[in-house]
Amino acid sequence: MPQTVAAVTQQSQGTPHSSKVRVTLFGAKNLIKRDFFRLPSPYCKLAVEGNAQQTFSTESVKNTLDPSWNAYFDLTLTQADSISITVWNARKSQAESASGFLGCVHISPKAISKLRDAGPQLLQLCKSSSSDPEHVRGQIAVSLMSRDALRSCPVVLDEGGNFNQAREQQILQAPKRKGAPTRRPSEPLVPDDFEVRVTPQGQVFYFHVPSGKSSWYHPCVPKNCLSSNAALPHGWEQRTTSNGKSYFVDHNTKTTHFTDPRLIEQFVTVQTTPVVQIADVIHDSSQVQPHPSNSENNISENIRPRLSSSAEGQQRAQPQQKVKPVKCTTAQPPIEKKIEKVDIMVKLKQLRIQLQLLQPVTGHCRLQIGRNDVFESSYLCISRLRPKDLRKRLMVKFKAEEGLDYGGLAREWLGLLTKEMLDPNYGLFLYTEGKRSVVINPESSINPDHLSYFHFIGRILGLAIFHSIQIKASFTLPFYKMLVNEDVRLEDVQSVDEQIYSSLKWILTTDLNLDPIDTTFSLTTNTFGEIKTMELIPNGSQISVTETNKQNYIQLFLNHRFKSGIEVQFLSLQKGFNDVVPSEILKGWSGEELEQILRGRDHINIQEWKKWTKCKNCSITDQIPTWFFTIVSGYSQRELRQLLKFITGSTRLPIQGFSSLQGTAKSNKPFTIHVVDTLSTDALPKAHTCFNRLDVPKYESMEKFGSKLKLAVDETEGFGVE
Repeated sequence: MPQTVAAVTQQSQGTPHSSKVRVTLFGAKNLIKRDFFRLPSPYCKLAVEGNAQQTFSTESVKNTLDPSWNAYFDLTLTQADSISITVWNARKSQAESASGFLGCVHISPKAISKLRDAGPQLLQLCKSSSSDPEHVRGQIAVSLMSRDALRSCPVVLDEGGNFNQAREQQILQAPKRKGAPTRRPSEPLVPDDFEVRVTPQGQVFYFHVPSGKSSWYHPCVPKNCLSSNAALPHGWEQRTTSNGKSYFVDHNTKTTHFTDPRLIEQFVTVQTTPVVQIADVIHDSSQVQPHPSNSENNISENIRPRLSSSAEGQQRAQPQQKVKPVKCTTAQPPIEKKIEKVDIMVKLKQLRIQLQLLQPVTGHCRLQIGRNDVFESSYLCISRLRPKDLRKRLMVKFKAEEGLDYGGLAREWLGLLTKEMLDPNYGLFLYTEGKRSVVINPESSINPDHLSYFHFIGRILGLAIFHSIQIKASFTLPFYKMLVNEDVRLEDVQSVDEQIYSSLKWILTTDLNLDPIDTTFSLTTNTFGEIKTMELIPNGSQISVTETNKQNYIQLFLNHRFKSGIEVQFLSLQKGFNDVVPSEILKGWSGEELEQILRGRDHINIQEWKKWTKCKNCSITDQIPTWFFTIVSGYSQRELRQLLKFITGSTRLPIQGFSSLQGTAKSNKPFTIHVVDTLSTDALPKAHTCFNRLDVPKYESMEKFGSKLKLAVDETEGFGVE
């Protein structure tokens, strides 16, 4: 767990001849199957040989030959100690017997010194003794980390899902061939309000920024010009879909196009009067599908280029004449274009489409989290995963709880984790004035692992965006602006520090020739009682702020406060964020918009809640639903948020409100009141967070319903399975 500020100065309690080692058991692969009809439920036992007090066990993983434990244990070892790791089958009545034995690993003192801080290792399981008749197979992934080491290397998985650390080193050390093609195509020239984008499958499309719409076809090429008789450029190939539609493959960049590259070159390179109205070659981006062969017909029907009157008449008079090339610029006289800000709902719809294309079709991102150590257990699980794994469907399980995750557990996990990881006691963040939000701590290096934790926190923010989960990420507006590479302005400082904003505003609006100030291009900071002077420019402490240079001073001050002073920490966080959500996907988003979709809404409107409520085994006018909304109408906003968490797993709403509550697999699931006749009236209401459903017995009175509901919200924790 990251060290708190108070714990940094604590010294190791071990003796001079002992050392503390953290042993992490990631999982095992390809275990032996001894029973014909069922799979084992493996668990792992870790022991320091000759020391009965240092014996630990993981939880069992049911019905698998490839268990994932993701558990760690802290050991105190002397130079003569050795470690034994044994895998057992919990299904056996006498698990730790010959019939339940699945393999073991013995790590000698010499091997411990070699494996320590060497990163995750894949060790072969073997028999307990050479005379053991039972066959053993499989491998176990472990790491040994000194408590003073910065961090261990992440486990790397190969294409088959096997643990393979050497693969990462081969990729990192492999020399790059000079001139090797990149993933993105050589982008053709497009109008200023268009962007060339590429889907994860390599299909090129053209995005119209003001409207949020896109097209498979180049906006400057008329639709009736479908092909050319000239030779294709080098590395290009023309193919045909199953329904006879032509498309083009660029083997140089491994991308596919619907527009003939010869026509793009022809219409863009020669400068003449344009004949295409750009506004007529865009369509709703919701029509874009992941593969062209399934979608080009729908798209082509929506694309109708309109020619200018002169060019249109010329084309009708000479239908066989080759259309003149055009330049992709504004016509003369220029066409007046009204560019409006794209509505955030349109941008959110486009974002969901792009993120859906990044999500692998199969597989899950399985996380086993401890509710009592949610920060550290989450850090260990998330840090070892590849970006590709983080984009798979989330499946969260709390240790010692039987709940199945169809969305609700993941929402609760992220809510608990967000509160924990932003706690200033870990030294990673600081409260702003009034404690309404947090900022990155410039002195976070007091925690030696701070950069790896910032990278982890960035991944968590990316997970929340990718999986459409709202969290209470109480960062400042400048933080969100920096995350989408937007410039920070003086007005943004007001939400961070009202006093600094007032001072800078006064400098900006005051004539310093008439009212000079005793301020230089330097800042004074207090770092754990030590006063330090930071110069904004060389020899800045000797340069006074005047009327002529005050603009430069304010800009340098903002850069230092929000960029230079925390640059290393923020870049680590941003890298983790972009592991899950690539930066190009958020191009065109503002910091305010990013904050809205990440945090959602925290104000709950009872009338809106009632409007979007469904009823099962009852109607909205029946007694139980009427009582429910009468009861909650007397709740405060804090109590309503706790009730919402009890029902949905989150204290926050999407920006669309109750109409877009998330259910299973990112689908919308409205809040549902289910009256259950078979439940005892002495029982508490039950919440199904994955389906946003509240099961309510037929209580005899509203007072009893209210007291039972209050007790369920305030006193229950955890998940079970019916």
